[in-house]
Amino acid sequence: TLGWADQVFVTVGPDDELNRFSKEMGRNRELRQDIQRNYLFGVFQSLLPCGAGACHSCMIRTTQGTALICNEGPAFDLTQLMLSCRLKFRAIAKAVSRYRRR
Repeated sequence: TLGWADQVFVTVGPDDELNRFSKEMGRNRELRQDIQRNYLFGVFQSLLPCGAGACHSCMIRTTQGTALICNEGPAFDLTQLMLSCRLKFRAIAKAVSRYRRR
């Protein structure tokens, strides 16, 4: 049925989303060969401390730079994400601590 779908939305456990979405991309490439833009989406379930983009703790890397899950998500085109790259933990922890100080 995957070959006939116009779009696919994938949800995974929130513990290691980028790694699991990367594996899902691999599985889909095996079945479809070429994954077109706006076909395969990942739905992120990350914690959203502020929900407004102020703390930047939900930031992910995209081919265009970065995006905030709370503002631009929770669904993202997996072909547009840098699935093998993660933002450094220190940068995320720093953003969260700045938010908590408020």
